[in-house]
Amino acid sequence: MSKIEAGRVSVDLVAFDLRSMVNDLFGMFHLRTEAKKLRFDVEVDDKVPDRLVSDERKLRQILINLLGNAIKFTERGFVALRAWTETHEGLSPRLFFDVEDSGPGIASTDQDRIFNPFEQASAGARIGGTGLGLAISRQFARLLGGDVTVTSEMGRGSCFHVVVTFDNSESAPNRLESPASRIIGIKPTAIAYRVLVVDDQPENCKLMSQILEAVGYLVREAKDGAEAVALFSDWKPHAVLMDMLMPGVGGAEAIRQIRGLPEGRNTFILAVSASAFAETREQARAAEADDFLSKPFHEADLLDRLRVRLGVEYISAEVSAPRTPGVLLNHKASGLTSDRMPASLREQLHTAALHADYHRLMILADQIAGIDPDAARWLRQMVERFDYQRVIDDVQGGHSHA
Repeated sequence: MSKIEAGRVSVDLVAFDLRSMVNDLFGMFHLRTEAKKLRFDVEVDDKVPDRLVSDERKLRQILINLLGNAIKFTERGFVALRAWTETHEGLSPRLFFDVEDSGPGIASTDQDRIFNPFEQASAGARIGGTGLGLAISRQFARLLGGDVTVTSEMGRGSCFHVVVTFDNSESAPNRLESPASRIIGIKPTAIAYRVLVVDDQPENCKLMSQILEAVGYLVREAKDGAEAVALFSDWKPHAVLMDMLMPGVGGAEAIRQIRGLPEGRNTFILAVSASAFAETREQARAAEADDFLSKPFHEADLLDRLRVRLGVEYISAEVSAPRTPGVLLNHKASGLTSDRMPASLREQLHTAALHADYHRLMILADQIAGIDPDAARWLRQMVERFDYQRVIDDVQGGHSHA
């Protein structure tokens, strides 16, 4: 926080795909909302351009902070993330986010001071935390030409409003990703690749394990640095994914201890963190981590780093995921529950939607296109809108959304 106040935090403008970033956030948080039986609504306005230029890392950190708080303080109901843009002649275009929840609300006397460093509302003090998240979020938004504000009423929930400026310039570095294929397995080999996942948040461990196990890696999990070092000694994994910010023995110390073991000198260690600060990367480098990956990450980024360092060869499947224009199809026209749709395919759809697996759903949409083109088109539209619950409802033959 002191670096922000001293003006030593830089802005890294890159071109990126906002929808892809939002999809990553959904994947990061949907397990937490499921665990608390909360509805998680995500909506990106159709008018949001495919290409935005802003500081993707800081935007992501802002939304991680706000969504994390919303889920933490909400015990029933919903959490929602909405995004849209506005343009006015003579002014920089602006990008807006609302993070809304049905939690306990924030007293009017607290609504200003919660943005001060180390300040919390009474509910925050009960649940814990440093009280820095909102202060950092506001400072990041102001660095990007905007702000973070809140409207709330006790007993009625809260809505945090984020606005930043953005550009459509073609001159910024391009971070757009349009994967033409999806990794579906590891090519047969005599080696059973072992990966140790270390994170104090169970849902983060579960998400990374699901990605790795789906491809064919053997995975074990540790909840802190001490457990990671013990597991490493017994299991001797080929790679370690180490969260940097954990209580007790943190990521940096655990990496140092692993490097001190004879079998730990040549193991690939990938530091993982949601922190947007360069000092976290420096801590990982100083501890002798081989690489650094920011949360939330693209599945392809994680798998590619393992491929490069371990020499793994993957099996891939073609992905066709064009943005589907036009009017949203009526739910009744989806056809996913028709007699022509094999039960095995419906089961795959259900599993992929439960895990918010964007690319897997797009692969399945390609398969469905040969059976029912309208159903495939409807499915692509639902996935583009991150409306995974609607896919689940349809596959289960649920209620109508007409």
